Amino acid sequence: MAQINPPGDMAAQLAQLAAQLATLAGEVTTLRQENITLTTANITLTTQVAGIASAPPAAAVAAGGAPAAPTVRATFATTPAMLRHEDILDYSSKTATMIYEDGVESLTTPFDMKSNGTVIYITELQAKCNRMGWHSGAQQITKFPNDAGTMVNVISEYGQITTTKLQLECESFCLPGGARTNERASQNNQMMSECIMKTLTASARNRLLPFRKELEINNVVYGPLLHKKVMALATIDSVATTKALRANLREITTYCATVKGNIDLLHAYFDHNYSQIIARGAGVDDATDILFSAYAVVPCALFRLYIKNKADQYTDGTATFTHEELILLATNKFNLLVQTGEWGAKSLEEEKIIAMQAELTTLKGQFELGPKLRIAAGEKKKDTSDNKGDGKKGAGKFKNKKGTDNKRRQKEAEKWQRVPPKDGESHEKKVKDRTFYWCKHHMCWGGHKEKECKKGMERTAAQQDDSRTTYAASAASATVGNSNWNNLLANMHRNMADE
Repeated sequence: MAQINPPGDMAAQLAQLAAQLATLAGEVTTLRQENITLTTANITLTTQVAGIASAPPAAAVAAGGAPAAPTVRATFATTPAMLRHEDILDYSSKTATMIYEDGVESLTTPFDMKSNGTVIYITELQAKCNRMGWHSGAQQITKFPNDAGTMVNVISEYGQITTTKLQLECESFCLPGGARTNERASQNNQMMSECIMKTLTASARNRLLPFRKELEINNVVYGPLLHKKVMALATIDSVATTKALRANLREITTYCATVKGNIDLLHAYFDHNYSQIIARGAGVDDATDILFSAYAVVPCALFRLYIKNKADQYTDGTATFTHEELILLATNKFNLLVQTGEWGAKSLEEEKIIAMQAELTTLKGQFELGPKLRIAAGEKKKDTSDNKGDGKKGAGKFKNKKGTDNKRRQKEAEKWQRVPPKDGESHEKKVKDRTFYWCKHHMCWGGHKEKECKKGMERTAAQQDDSRTTYAASAASATVGNSNWNNLLANMHRNMADE
């Protein structure tokens, strides 16, 4: 028979079990707290280790001999190449190899070494120098003192330092034994020269071949020297070229008319000439005035009115504009007018003139001169007879055909006369002991100089007569609206017809 414990013993056992459960619950709580503490300590330790790995190798010791807590701070750089851009690149590392590949990569736009592409080429090359760190610090390779001791940026101011002086400055990082030959500057020079060569087209590289010995010394291509030679060949660096560039700016109103006031093309033309003048060390004092004069002939009344207000503020001294600021304002206004469909709007006076011209054209078609007035006006009397030529009837229907062989040969021989000179080429040439001059008014090579062209003089005179033409058109319009005058002309016409 099973033994039954008395009630007193059972209560004691239950009390003992409850005490044990309470003890276990306390231990579990303690373990949980310790686990949380250990996790926090682990996170803190991991952060400290990462900070020590990225921090400079300096052993900071706090007071009492205990190591100080490391300061975690990343080194800032705008591009990977600018991170410690004066340190030598270790090409055994992946990071250095990536910087090299970026440095030798060609510019976005291929350069054929023609003057119309120089602005884009210089802009992109300068941006590359800024990204790669070739322009900054003790290892830079783009800024050098010229013979006058002035620091120039060879990328944009290539004409302000001589080739001899530039070569001497480059020897510090190109010539064996130079002060920076085994430093980052030498690596930068290698990347720059490869970048420029990859950017040049095949025809441009062929033009450089005769100058290879001037650019490559001891198997090292001098990057800055290469850039200066490229620009010299592209722009034909000379005093005559600078004069031609200034002449282009002075005649920018004519160019504006040829492109029908296209603001983008106008600004590109201005930048093309202006940047080359600055690169040669010359200056353009009236750049803003030149732009104002060009804008004044743009065929859009709303644009001209906007620019006139700006010009008045500039003249009165109530506002100042650099030519860069003026270009930005004009571009924004041009884009806005194009977007709203208002570009090319005519002024009230222009609309009146167009209406007058149309009315005069209509009037001319309505009135036909009688026989006597035709004779008075100098017209020849029509020959209604069939006897022409040799007196035989119908002989006039047959004409002697002239040989065309000579004309065909002459046209073939004169094809070259229609080929304009390229940018920077002379507007004068000799062909078979005869001197020819390029005339922009006739768009061909001829025997007269451009300034002596009668056609050009007539155009200038025609521009001066615009006001008189406008007055004449107004007078004609007033005459058209006069009923007495119209009746008089009608009566004259009937009388002459009766006669």
